[in-house]
Amino acid sequence: MNDYGDTLQGVLGRMPGMAAPVYGLGVSGLSLSDYLALASQASEEFAPRAAVFLLVDGDIAGSLIDQPGYYHFRKTADGLELELHPRKLHPWLSRVRRSVGDLYLFRYATQNLRFTPPSLGSLVREAQAQPLAAPDATAEYAVVDRFLTDLPRRSGIRPQCVAFLVDADRFGLYDPRHPTPPADLPRPRRISCAGPRSSATGS
Repeated sequence: MNDYGDTLQGVLGRMPGMAAPVYGLGVSGLSLSDYLALASQASEEFAPRAAVFLLVDGDIAGSLIDQPGYYHFRKTADGLELELHPRKLHPWLSRVRRSVGDLYLFRYATQNLRFTPPSLGSLVREAQAQPLAAPDATAEYAVVDRFLTDLPRRSGIRPQCVAFLVDADRFGLYDPRHPTPPADLPRPRRISCAGPRSSATGS
């Protein structure tokens, strides 16, 4: 809800020497698995030369949750596989989508606010019935490792040109007596900000 100039992409776009355009691709509710898929799409569409990823609590653990409309890492015998759980729109919403086209307000209402007619209540309950599980260090390390290993190849961006920002516990900042119970373990979060694996890029 900030003015564009106060958004991350707005601030970056005003930095001295910034000649290339800056795009903001993030959407509330995404996780590391979604960021990896977005990196591939951005690479094909924009051929970016640099990227900034903002990590909030739950981005790691949330990558293991299979919910409609989002990517997740599925555990297989060979490790983690990136997989999309397609969301089927109700015919009423499909007609609205065709009428309004790719409207930001429509996407915000259906994805961020999870707006849905009563007949889609079961779909919403399905998504809400899968809360973040208790932190699992082994699983979270695997998510971070897969993300950092695949990011250079999917994004086409050199590791030196990727930055990570970690959001703080805002409730804890507002009132230290009421911190938010963390969804991600601290050490995997720190490792995720070490940047893409050099072994994956040969650098």
